[in-house]
Amino acid sequence: MLRPRKFLSEALEIEPDHAMVRLVLARVLMHSGRDSDAIADTEWCVRALPGMTGAELIHVVALANAGEREAAVGAMRAFDRGSEGRRYTSPVYRAMAHTALDEVDRAFEWLSRAAIERDYWLINIAIDPAFDRLRPRTEFSAILRTLGLPELQFTH
Repeated sequence: MLRPRKFLSEALEIEPDHAMVRLVLARVLMHSGRDSDAIADTEWCVRALPGMTGAELIHVVALANAGEREAAVGAMRAFDRGSEGRRYTSPVYRAMAHTALDEVDRAFEWLSRAAIERDYWLINIAIDPAFDRLRPRTEFSAILRTLGLPELQFTH
């Protein structure tokens, strides 16, 4: 059986500065309930990948999921100030951050925008645990139907 954490940790032993491996490891840690452990990796990625908006927003998610709401809100505000009109950001990643911050209406605004823009990452919302909080909402089902994606039921 593939153990993603072990596999990614071994990859980092070979190349400790591989930012994308660290970012994927952080996502695996978050989805394994180890949000606090993910923060160090997301912080490292934000420093190593300046201007990579996805890394910044995943860092917001890690902070929020770890219960560090004040830090997460501050990181989101800093992100918003730094991204105004200067760089493209995936609306799906923005929705992910707003979901983690329990800003559900804002999350749906960004998912709607993602659908209009045909954001590449949108197809992942059907299976991404980051959107579990939105699954019970009718708006989420509507977005999935619009995309032609099935409504999947997960047990964690």
